[in-house]
Amino acid sequence: MCQHKVKNSVGCGQTLVGDRSEFHKEPIDKKEKRRAYIKEYMKKKRADVEFRKRENENLQQRRHNNVEITREKRKRDAIKRKKTNPEHVREIDKQSKKKQKAENPEHVREIHKRSKCKRKAENPEHLREIDKRSKSKQKAENPELVREIDKRSKSKRKAENPAHIREVGKHSKSKCKAENPEHIREIGKRSKSKRKAENPEHIREIGKRTKSKCKAENPEHVREIGKRSKSKRKAENPEKIREISKKSFTNCKAKNPEHRKEIDQTFRKRKVDNPEHIRQINRNAKARKTVKHASILAAEMQFQNSENACNDKVHVPEQRDENSIVSLVNFFHSSIECGPE
Repeated sequence: MCQHKVKNSVGCGQTLVGDRSEFHKEPIDKKEKRRAYIKEYMKKKRADVEFRKRENENLQQRRHNNVEITREKRKRDAIKRKKTNPEHVREIDKQSKKKQKAENPEHVREIHKRSKCKRKAENPEHLREIDKRSKSKQKAENPELVREIDKRSKSKRKAENPAHIREVGKHSKSKCKAENPEHIREIGKRSKSKRKAENPEHIREIGKRTKSKCKAENPEHVREIGKRSKSKRKAENPEKIREISKKSFTNCKAKNPEHRKEIDQTFRKRKVDNPEHIRQINRNAKARKTVKHASILAAEMQFQNSENACNDKVHVPEQRDENSIVSLVNFFHSSIECGPE
């Protein structure tokens, strides 16, 4: 009868002889015994939730420390390499950055945003100065590209938040105007002239709306500004203002004769209601015209007298008659039949 010995993992030193099992003592290594004991001990310990939590925290801390040590070592090595050969390191960084950007542009853009926000929070003045220098450099190299980028960026931000962009523009304009008002006024004039040349109808419509809005908010102020502007233009060029007034009156009458009839009827009604007031207004207007005409006559007479004196080569001492204008006015009144009215 043949006997077969087969080792089984059921027990230590267990052998099978035929159909029955027999146990033989085999030596056990101390390392194996120690390992089995630790395994059983850790199994019991890990049954506790707090112990597992502490173990996981310690493991994460060790990993974090290892990562920090590795990162710090890489930084030191990079600084060392940069000191020895800065141009080569800069070129490698550029190539690496281009490669990463080509592989995953969205991720690289997000990293740049976070890095910029972090640096801006740490030192905003330094970052602002860097941005100014970078923009100036780019503008000097390619002004058309920078202008196009600024337009797109402004359009995008305006579409996302128009109220904020409008507020920022107001603050910026107010600040620039306070620093250099003459320059801002000159820029505004040029911009308005350029826009008016490109689209005069649109600019005229905007001017009408703005004037209507200002007039509705503060009519007295707008009226005062209009008076000052008209007085200034009349003093600079009275003939042109007189011609414009005539044309305006003719155009208004041609466009809306009914309105002119209404105005005339209103004037007649006021004349009927208060004839003395209307008469006084006419009297004042005639008096102003008379004084103006008399001053012109006095100037002409004085000029003629000076010419005659020069022609006769006789030195005539300068004499100023303060009542010359009054005497001429009286002479004019006495020469007409209706009197000063």
